[in-house]
Amino acid sequence: MSKKYLCPKHEEKTPSANAYADGYHCFGCGARGPLSELGLPAGERIEITYVEDIAASINRIRALPKQEIRGFSLHADDRGYYLLWSDSSYYKRRVYGAEASSKYRGPSGHSKPPFIVSEGSDARLVLIEGEFNALSFGTLEGTSTVVSPGGAGDFYSRGNSRYLADYARYGQVDLVVDADAAGAAAAIETKAKLITLGCPEVKIHLVDKDFNDILVQDGKEALRDECKKLGLL
Repeated sequence: MSKKYLCPKHEEKTPSANAYADGYHCFGCGARGPLSELGLPAGERIEITYVEDIAASINRIRALPKQEIRGFSLHADDRGYYLLWSDSSYYKRRVYGAEASSKYRGPSGHSKPPFIVSEGSDARLVLIEGEFNALSFGTLEGTSTVVSPGGAGDFYSRGNSRYLADYARYGQVDLVVDADAAGAAAAIETKAKLITLGCPEVKIHLVDKDFNDILVQDGKEALRDECKKLGLL
């Protein structure tokens, strides 16, 4: 994994800037600049981040056979499986046997964009914690736009904040998160930001069971019933 550096353009405790041959890029606030701005101690060597060719990687992934995984047909090999973004802008790899902190990996040198499942009208946006949960909800008929920022931490990350103004233009935003402390915190902070940006209605839905687990274990109609109870359909 590439080393990250503290961004010189905003205060942060966790480094979010990568160094490249032609300068740095902060994946938290989006700032760019020369490597000299990183203000490293004298003698410290900068580790240059490799920028992966996403198009080439996705072509390689698409050449892999598919397997039925978590209710969906996904490209996989003996080391893990891959989830591809619909516009080929990104992918996520689930690595078998890896520790929890590193079991999901993306392309080197690229920030993760939102995972868009469907684009409906401007009337309603459903933001769902977890790409597989969003995919599962997307199997149900509906007219809403369905997007997943990723995990709970991605909801209120500085990277995701770049998309909040786009989310706020919808007439209603439903935030679907796990019923745990991380999910609740993410939803509360995201709701406050969306209201500040002028979104007229934001609803929070805390769910005890992942949509993907319901789909795989109980079936599509059980998921539909659960979503109707939540007022999402």
